[in-house]
Amino acid sequence: MFMDTSSEPASPTNPQGRRHDRMAVEMMVRLRKGVQRSTVFLKDMTTHGARVEGLGRMQIDESVSLSLPGLKPKIAFVAWCDAHSAGLEFEKPLC
Repeated sequence: MFMDTSSEPASPTNPQGRRHDRMAVEMMVRLRKGVQRSTVFLKDMTTHGARVEGLGRMQIDESVSLSLPGLKPKIAFVAWCDAHSAGLEFEKPLC
């Protein structure tokens, strides 16, 4: 999802050549990492993953559970991270 390795070329409607269009989101959601539960800021998402901020550094491939409004918690894996945000890839797509 966020570490796109597809060969889809960039275009004016998809300038970074991403596989899935992102939807900008600005909401607080719950994230569970092991026994630690935190509230994080959901910045954007696709049917295949999401970008969150506010948890600090995470480990690549680390498993987390993301609670989205109206859905059961979604298992996701850290695809990339920096000091302030992380890209999560859902275990199973939302649709």
